[in-house]
Amino acid sequence: MPIELVATEAKRQMEVRLSRRLHEVANQRIWFDERPGPIRVDVRFDDGGRVLIDLGPGLGKLSNTPDMEDLESLLINTFDLELADQVTHHGISFLFDGKDMYFYHPEERPPPPRQRARMRSWPRVVLSPGHGHYRLYGQKDSYSWVFQRTEQHGVQEDVITMEYARLLKEEMSQRPGMLTPRLTRLDWDLTHAETRKPWSYISARYYLAWEYPENPEIWHSLPEDKTKGRERLEDIRSRPLFANHIGADALVHLHTNAEPSGKVRGARAYHYKDSPESKKLADSLLCGLKEVIRAQPKYKDFQIDDESRNDGDYGENRLAAMPSALVELAFHSNEKDAAALLDENFKRAAVSGLTKGVQLYMDGEGCEPFVVTEVGQGSGYIHSNATMIFSYKGSPRPPVIFNFEEIGCNPSAAECMSQQDSRDIEPSPMIYYGLRCPGVPGVRKYRLTLIDRDGVASSPVEGEVNCKYSHY
Repeated sequence: MPIELVATEAKRQMEVRLSRRLHEVANQRIWFDERPGPIRVDVRFDDGGRVLIDLGPGLGKLSNTPDMEDLESLLINTFDLELADQVTHHGISFLFDGKDMYFYHPEERPPPPRQRARMRSWPRVVLSPGHGHYRLYGQKDSYSWVFQRTEQHGVQEDVITMEYARLLKEEMSQRPGMLTPRLTRLDWDLTHAETRKPWSYISARYYLAWEYPENPEIWHSLPEDKTKGRERLEDIRSRPLFANHIGADALVHLHTNAEPSGKVRGARAYHYKDSPESKKLADSLLCGLKEVIRAQPKYKDFQIDDESRNDGDYGENRLAAMPSALVELAFHSNEKDAAALLDENFKRAAVSGLTKGVQLYMDGEGCEPFVVTEVGQGSGYIHSNATMIFSYKGSPRPPVIFNFEEIGCNPSAAECMSQQDSRDIEPSPMIYYGLRCPGVPGVRKYRLTLIDRDGVASSPVEGEVNCKYSHY
């Protein structure tokens, strides 16, 4: 039920309960060394159906920090878990004593979006694998290199996001009409001199500093910041700033998700709330993920959102001048989701789905399931190939298997019309020539299923072929 339709008193009780629960979760640890005291949490629903979470007056100056993004992510996931499927809303915004982040940090306002011109023949896509090693500062500028995330169920988010980005880069570069994407992190396994770790473990800020030493505005955008996590914040900012610098057409961030209970599962995507084009991109990515991942028998019930979310003010999306989407592939805090993230079959399906999503967005295509909508009666001569016309919807990836199964024919019979054929698929409606009529004339009924290269199958449809004697 939409939150706008909930009775006033029931809504008030819901606000009280959620405020109490989110306050409890927020205060289970100290989030900010600069302000170690308790965090006040107040939840309310505005008249437009949006959720407003106010964290009080003391945190406004910290509203743009990575720790705040982590806290907001925790509260978003907890909110969803508590609300379950009771009501729907139009996104979550965070306030600080009634004011948004921009009151305290006007420099964090998003850049004006570039007008989407006619898409170039070879669109430029930036892939941003989340997190990575960074310098965490201590006393008197001492520092240590640390991962941004802790390992859970065998998944180190800082590392596995690069694994997915590599596979996605390879997959996209092999598709017709797509340029090899640019990565915000270095995907080489050469040793990073200072950490003695592979360069692929190192976060974007340091790779971009090495690649663009003359452009510190990309990777050192906060020179006055002296907080201990300053380079983590610059790492977050460096990704959209790099994409802006090279004039990218789209930006895709890869992450895995987490929440304390370990109960929440599935894939999600986030876009900035004031960017309609980013929503289109994020929705297309979810569409591709859902179609390809669920085509795998093991993952046919894998949870994937139908629509992208606009919760929070994630800097990776907010600072991008082009359409930008943050994809949470699964929850590494859930044991089953973590196992999926480590599964090579899931990895291949996910990157194929993401590639499909990018292609759908670039082509301006909607999210349509792969279905055969109409089959015309086929006609042919015995011992020869018949011709038929069929129509379909969706975006199958070629080659496509055409699986014909004659209805009511014993599979062991020599005269059955059942067959399988793999070929490229043409735009709908398509003329198919290749279904072979057996040696006995008559109208034969068949069941047709199409299966594309990713394993995405259409629902079976029935058709007829009239097999006739030849005039010669």
